Amino acid sequence: MIITAEEFKAHFSRDFPYLPLWDMSKTYFIGDEVYNSPNFYESKVDDNTSATSDSQKWKVVKDSTDSYVLDADITKAINEAEASFNKELFPECNEAKLAMFYLTAYYLVLDMKNAMSGLASNGYAGFVASKSVGNVSESYGLPSWIQTCPALSLYLDNGYGKKYLTYLLPRITGYIYLAQGGTTVG
Repeated sequence: MIITAEEFKAHFSRDFPYLPLWDMSKTYFIGDEVYNSPNFYESKVDDNTSATSDSQKWKVVKDSTDSYVLDADITKAINEAEASFNKELFPECNEAKLAMFYLTAYYLVLDMKNAMSGLASNGYAGFVASKSVGNVSESYGLPSWIQTCPALSLYLDNGYGKKYLTYLLPRITGYIYLAQGGTTVG
């Protein structure tokens, strides 16, 4: 495994709503919410270092783990990313890690979108070519490199896929120069 769920969360510390697990080494303040299975708790006091079982300092609140990104979601996305990741294109470990972070985030967002859509996620509408409502119109054009390689267009579904492409494209794009000439054989 190139990356772990903990490394992913550290890299994308502001990008996703991770499940706020209660940590006995942290200090909590009024309104801080934590999860300590099977409940969510909200701190009733400042400088709270007590266990969530202390009803003087914590109250049970209604929330759902479905509202958060879980380690299991990240691990699933890592496994999906590893299945389509070509390590040979990224010989440097740091480059491979960066690319893997963004490919994993791409799959995580895709999985979360699918989970929210449920059975309605079965169709692919494609990219908007033209849309109008009254006097307002919208149109998108695809770059020629996407038109010639539609497999890469899938990564345009979200910003993380686009960022992954910034790491991938320089490694899969090459140039060939032809020069007219001949050989002389003596």
